[in-house]
Amino acid sequence: MGTKTEIRAFFLSEYEEEKAYLEERHRQGWKLLHVWPYVYRFEACEPEAYVYESDFVPLGNSERERYVALCEEYGWEHVQDFQQFSYFRRAASEVARDGEQSLFSDNESRMDLAHRIYRHRMLPLSILLLLTLPLMMLRVVFGDPMDAPDVAIFVVYAVLLAWDLYGLIRSARGFARLKEKYGTTEPR
Repeated sequence: MGTKTEIRAFFLSEYEEEKAYLEERHRQGWKLLHVWPYVYRFEACEPEAYVYESDFVPLGNSERERYVALCEEYGWEHVQDFQQFSYFRRAASEVARDGEQSLFSDNESRMDLAHRIYRHRMLPLSILLLLTLPLMMLRVVFGDPMDAPDVAIFVVYAVLLAWDLYGLIRSARGFARLKEKYGTTEPR
């Protein structure tokens, strides 16, 4: 069996787009093996219709194991955990037979997922950006003249900061779209 690696950038609020991407790859004969930041590793398989789900579960190891076991009891195959996201898949025929279209039973649970991601990932990233951007600007304006290593570090930091800022804006827009799609339910 062959494997292949693809690079795709899905941001925090784009878990539905990621789900559609993984399902399409499986229909094309590539099942998910591993996920890393923006890198997806697939293994060749028979082309089949599978439903993929990811859930953001900020739990300890023993709680996560219980959660994964519960999902497996309901027929969901656990693929991988990555940065507090748990990836699952299930044959579409089984999903249709059992009538369970998703790990999430209603719009309220979908919004709860969006709130958990926002609270545990977006808020810390926003605070980090708000703290480091002024420090970087102070260094540029009032710091000593920069030599070559300082300039290189500054450029790398500026690129990472720009990518994080782009991701923050893109994710915030995505969360607004999800809120409009699923309703304005308050987090639990």
